[in-house]
Amino acid sequence: MAAPVRRIVLAYSGGLDTSVILRWLVERHQAEVVAFCADLGQAEELGGLEEKARRTGATKTIVEDLREEFVRDFVLPMFRAGAIYENQYLLGTSIARPLIARRQIEIARQERADAVAHGATGKGNDQVRFELAYAALAPELTVIAPWREWNMKGRADLIAYAERHRIPITTTAEKPYSSDRNLLHVSYEGGLLEDPWRAPYEDMFQLTVAPERAAERAEEIEVELEAGVPVAVNGERLGPAALLARLNALAGPHGVGRVDVVENRYVGLKSRGVYETPGGTVLRAAFQAVESLTLDREVLHLRDALAPRYAEMVYYGYWFAPERVMLQAAIDEAARGDRDGAAPPLPRQRVRRRAEGAALALRPEARELRRRGRLPPGGCGRVHPPLGAAPPHQGARRAQREMTRRRARARAPKAWAGRFAAPAASVAEAFTTSLPFDRRLYPHDVAGSVAHVRALVRARLLTRREGARLEGGLARVRRELDAGRFRFLPSDEDIHMAIERRLTELVGPVGGKLHTGRSRNDQVALDLRLWLRAECAALDAALARVQRALATLARRHRDALLPGYTHLQRAQPILLAHHLLAYREMLARDRTRLRDCRARADELPLGAGALAGAGFPLDRRFVARQLGFARVTANSVDAVADRDAAAEFLAAAAICAVHLSRLAEEIVLWASEEFGFIELPDAFATGSSMMPQKKNPDVAELVRGKTGRVTGALVALLTTLKGLPLAYNKDLQEDKPPLFDAADTLGQSLDVMAAMLPHLRFRTARMAAAADGLLLATDLADLLVERGVPFRRAHAIVGGLVRHCLATGTSLRELDADLLRRHSPHLTPELVRRLTPARSVARRRVVGGTAPREVARQLARAAREDAS
Repeated sequence: MAAPVRRIVLAYSGGLDTSVILRWLVERHQAEVVAFCADLGQAEELGGLEEKARRTGATKTIVEDLREEFVRDFVLPMFRAGAIYENQYLLGTSIARPLIARRQIEIARQERADAVAHGATGKGNDQVRFELAYAALAPELTVIAPWREWNMKGRADLIAYAERHRIPITTTAEKPYSSDRNLLHVSYEGGLLEDPWRAPYEDMFQLTVAPERAAERAEEIEVELEAGVPVAVNGERLGPAALLARLNALAGPHGVGRVDVVENRYVGLKSRGVYETPGGTVLRAAFQAVESLTLDREVLHLRDALAPRYAEMVYYGYWFAPERVMLQAAIDEAARGDRDGAAPPLPRQRVRRRAEGAALALRPEARELRRRGRLPPGGCGRVHPPLGAAPPHQGARRAQREMTRRRARARAPKAWAGRFAAPAASVAEAFTTSLPFDRRLYPHDVAGSVAHVRALVRARLLTRREGARLEGGLARVRRELDAGRFRFLPSDEDIHMAIERRLTELVGPVGGKLHTGRSRNDQVALDLRLWLRAECAALDAALARVQRALATLARRHRDALLPGYTHLQRAQPILLAHHLLAYREMLARDRTRLRDCRARADELPLGAGALAGAGFPLDRRFVARQLGFARVTANSVDAVADRDAAAEFLAAAAICAVHLSRLAEEIVLWASEEFGFIELPDAFATGSSMMPQKKNPDVAELVRGKTGRVTGALVALLTTLKGLPLAYNKDLQEDKPPLFDAADTLGQSLDVMAAMLPHLRFRTARMAAAADGLLLATDLADLLVERGVPFRRAHAIVGGLVRHCLATGTSLRELDADLLRRHSPHLTPELVRRLTPARSVARRRVVGGTAPREVARQLARAAREDAS
């Protein structure tokens, strides 16, 4: 079973697909989503992207200008290789994906995300390109491909989803073809264009004009190359991105670079694509002209023979494959002899506007997005096309699997079995196992093992070849766990032993070297700290979402009046916004406690061994850098015995849960008929099985009730720890069930609060009415103080007036002049009539008070903090 993800980095464009995916990820995984958009030359499409992503549900949006890197490090090396797919396609989309994926992985690590997501469909090549890059660069990350998971079948479903969730989109059901633009090209596919007999609409083209409307006169363009790198156009030296943009501007008016092709996709489909690549077409001509003059004949012929294979590697997504890197090195070495050259003149040209002949017709299944049909078997659940011989008979396959399982059980003894003459009793084995709860640590256990392998290689306890074999095996184990294909055995005591056992099955005896210099004691301590770091960050993000919801409510009702309470008795008028912001302050303290906990947990315990330290020269600081720890633990005994970070986490979680419980309690009270201050949204209330009129605040009551589980977890862990001698004891296995349960419970409570709060409807008129009357008594006493009456005397005077009002059923503003004068010569009807709830709150102008000016300042601070 795959572990739940808490933070996802999405490759986001702002288009229909990724906008819907962003909202779907938030709803499906209840996770934080960081929207990452790479600016590869589509700048005119990026306006308002950050606001759109925020409104759609993104926690954070990152837009980075990668145009220089795109052209310099990806486009130009590909052009030096002479790559063109199936003699027509200049690979404008294909070459962009490796850069986006690489930067997405880098951001995922910076943001401490545990998953990445993309918007590629199940029938396309982009799913392969993204996922091969992910596998090459970060095999430990979970990959989410919504098009292979959700039930939406086509663009009409996406449009309907976007309309239901009020996601702004530009795609329409009448014109649903998709486009993808970068500095090298614009591609168009899908929808209407899936019919190879339909000519593309002229108004869809962005970079080029139709050949029949192109410039009448030819234009000569000179491109200067140095060592295989274009450096100038028409004598003007330009950077890579500016140079390609200039070529686009020069060639586009001549109708250069349009192609309309049916290409063979890697996933086994034929697909039509319409492309505009004006600058790239000129650049390719310039490379060919220079290469014809400068490259050795045999080198040129060999390069040209390899160019189709290179183009396939780019098209299929093998940019980071060693064979592509090796081939690139040879091509770049040959290109260093190039000096300069010119592309031929650009006459008026004509381009073919449609695919020709039935021989190039699309497979009927390729039209499923337009027809709302199902994806074909070869393009939905599988990234790679089927290869090799036909599969064996199902019965034979089942028998083989059963035999494999039996053999695995037979050869999976306990890691410590050498000391014992008899195996563990089955009842003892079942009692001591921790797999039911600690399997969620598997991403951290694999990451820690990879870092440990590298430390063993660094200490020359493993050869580089052995280290690479172990890392590859660990990556495969991680993929099996991610996909839910990992088979646990009854002999697996915990997730650590299960991973080591499976690794040894995959890589052979070298797997037995993984545990060199490591004990499960320091291994467990490491995994726990890695989990705590991630969980602190995830809960911090969840708290931020609730804070934003409270601040949004406060802004929406910034002028609404509310009776403030002490002892659950009406006390003084305050602003509703001020009351809501009080909870925001509580949650801010919760966030600092979690951050403090994370900072104190940021120590590497690995290397402490069982308790005395590793017996090999392992570089613990190197391992700390590999795993992102700030420092290493100072004492090996303390490192394996310490659970302070877990206790501190639970203390912070318990306080946070209490804060949520107090907020939930007020929602319950205010939703009652006795208060009547709020109306609960139907989506967050329940009814009675017997009483038809009931509308119960069950969600808020459960948030209040689940607080006991979180505070109980803290008590449970402290009780476990209080009698333990140093160093490690098996009792410490019991730290995880309450810890995980508390984290899950708090996370769920935060998520449901963040979802419910924006939909609360406040009855502001009823609240304002409740804030009037005798709640203004303190203000009357203050007015007397302003007229020189000592406060204690003023308090007594107003107390007498309150007693009279209660006895007669009148309000302070209804008292006549004689009565007021009998209590104090300073009191007049005019003075008392000035008492209103609005004037009362306006008087509270101290820093942090409820005056509108102060509340506005608090809201401004909240906005700054939310934006940071």
